Amino acid sequence: MKNMEKEQRRFKRFYIPLDDRIEGIFSLSLKNSEAYLFTARIMDISEGGLNFALKRHDAKGIRSGDRLILKRIKGSKKLEFCTNMELEIRWTMGKSDRFLKHVGVGCGFQNISEALRQQIAQFVDSGIESQGQRNT
Repeated sequence: MKNMEKEQRRFKRFYIPLDDRIEGIFSLSLKNSEAYLFTARIMDISEGGLNFALKRHDAKGIRSGDRLILKRIKGSKKLEFCTNMELEIRWTMGKSDRFLKHVGVGCGFQNISEALRQQIAQFVDSGIESQGQRNT
């Protein structure tokens, strides 16, 4: 009998349906103290962080350990409170595969208030609940 993999995430996450087109506008500080702004598709979110996908050519300067700022989220009124949030890149996926068009990036929220964390948790819970209702 196969061993079932145990979920190791600390927080529930909401996987954003592809047709929702929720995007984040991010700022990455470059070494010469300039900021690089880019827009990326948010794939999922939890009170601990988020995952986004961006086009390969936009991912050149992004590395694990980098800090960036989520300036704002567009495409969801319910996430408009997510502004100027600090993130740390925890992992990237697909960067070395030149045949992929997009790169996945996983980030953890840094230094956010408990109130913001609770707002995100409420968004996640309501999103999961509404997806369950759509599937029944």
